Amino acid sequence: MRMPGGQAFHAPPLTPLNRALIIAIIGLFVLDSMTKMASGVSLASIFGLFPGRFLEGHIYQLITYPFFNTHLLGVIFNCLLLWFLGTDVEHRLGQKRYIMLMLVSIIGAGIVYIFMASFLFKSFLFIPLMGMSGAIFSLVLVYGINNPDTYFSFMFLFPIKARYVLCFYVMMELYSAIFSPMGKAAWAHLGAMAFGFMYLKMPDLDLFSKLFKKNGRKPGGGKKKRRDGPGLYIVKDGEGEADKKDPRYWQ
Repeated sequence: MRMPGGQAFHAPPLTPLNRALIIAIIGLFVLDSMTKMASGVSLASIFGLFPGRFLEGHIYQLITYPFFNTHLLGVIFNCLLLWFLGTDVEHRLGQKRYIMLMLVSIIGAGIVYIFMASFLFKSFLFIPLMGMSGAIFSLVLVYGINNPDTYFSFMFLFPIKARYVLCFYVMMELYSAIFSPMGKAAWAHLGAMAFGFMYLKMPDLDLFSKLFKKNGRKPGGGKKKRRDGPGLYIVKDGEGEADKKDPRYWQ
């Protein structure tokens, strides 16, 4: 497919991390479907985020809920966006910051959903939040900010700039959150975007950097070596003849 300006549409290479996430999401969806068919018990009813159960002590649901989804279209949509957008965002941020962005967005979405269900929409206390949609909306935000004029195929049919897709998603979620009786999970998606944006704008939240900087360590290796002085010097011809054999000097 050709985009405006002659650019051809192509799928980016899938990174190992996003491949693992997609395999986990699809594999757990198939396992959940088989379990439900065989025993009538849905794994999503155990590992989805139920605000009421979370407040009773099921804290693990805050991390497990993104990997379970009961709708095939939701699984396909999330996996495709992980592939197309997640690859670009991971390359820009690096793997460690990308992981932190996903974690912050997932936990942020869950916290907002629990708050809204506990104080504003108590009927949602035992309606689960499931799927990777919160983290996906955070990826849409980052991609739209970093590539505002990039064209991609919206709904695989219409070429549209990323900035307009971002605005469309935000307005769609706001409408669902305010006017749709069953759209209160949209607050979780908006919360994920807000937490993801704060993470990008607040370097102090980069926990990986804090851990690696402790005790003089850097993310790329061990302790920083101390050097007593400069390693190379510049000398003019005819000067410092006795020192020319010193490998620290460069003519």
